[in-house]
Amino acid sequence: MKTLFFLTLLLTSHFAMTQSLINPRDAVRMVNQRGVVIVDCNPVSDFARTHITNAVNLWHEDLYRPTGVDGILRSNEELARILGSKGIAHNSIILLYDAGHQRFAGRIYWILRYLGATDVRIINGGMGEWQRNRLPVSRTPRRIVPATFQVTANAAIFADMARVRRAATTPNMLLLDVRDAGEFRGTEGGAVRKGHIPGSINLPHQSVLNANGTLKSREELQQLFTAAGVTPNREIIVYCAASVRAGIVYFALRSILNYPNVRLYDGGFNEWEADAANPVRR
Repeated sequence: MKTLFFLTLLLTSHFAMTQSLINPRDAVRMVNQRGVVIVDCNPVSDFARTHITNAVNLWHEDLYRPTGVDGILRSNEELARILGSKGIAHNSIILLYDAGHQRFAGRIYWILRYLGATDVRIINGGMGEWQRNRLPVSRTPRRIVPATFQVTANAAIFADMARVRRAATTPNMLLLDVRDAGEFRGTEGGAVRKGHIPGSINLPHQSVLNANGTLKSREELQQLFTAAGVTPNREIIVYCAASVRAGIVYFALRSILNYPNVRLYDGGFNEWEADAANPVRR
């Protein structure tokens, strides 16, 4: 019985990985399939130069409130309208990519999962791997058929400031800062109050990637996080400055390793340090 349990857990984790991370040669077979939306997460200027054939462009900054702390999401109603205007429905099969650094694709991945999208995948290695495989690209925008995105917010993967404050002093919760080491130490970065949220540990987001922008193997990721003390028996709250870099680390933990309790602090360090009541440590 115990053997069966661990076999089931292994198969479940492998299924989650194969469903959420797709290689370019598998993705190209889906480009023209009904119900599939290829989403280019690059800036619009990059999209205009070249993009995967039949892709639509979705820039993460268009999803944020225009005023206040940088990176805070618009209302659910506004987000649903924007996504629908791009032809993205909540039940679409959504394939995401960026230039290959996975920051933008990871950010959009978390946003879509938070809003209730049922099938979201990242093309491993992004545009870089796509072009290295000599797969079809275009400069012509596709004709978009508007869709309906019904938001069902997934509160289980979201952390607000109150939860982060609690995590800083709760043993079974862990704050994972995925900014660069200099930002964590307070020697670099654009924040007014430099440093990190007390109780955090640092693991830069690039640690989950190979040099070509592909995700490290499941075994490598497991070793990486275990060595850093990021274990599945704790609630993990991932954050960076404005949640752009945190998304791909959330993806690695939740969708590749199948950690059961992973959240993203959407306000990030930008929101935290803007509140004078919050301590910042170097």
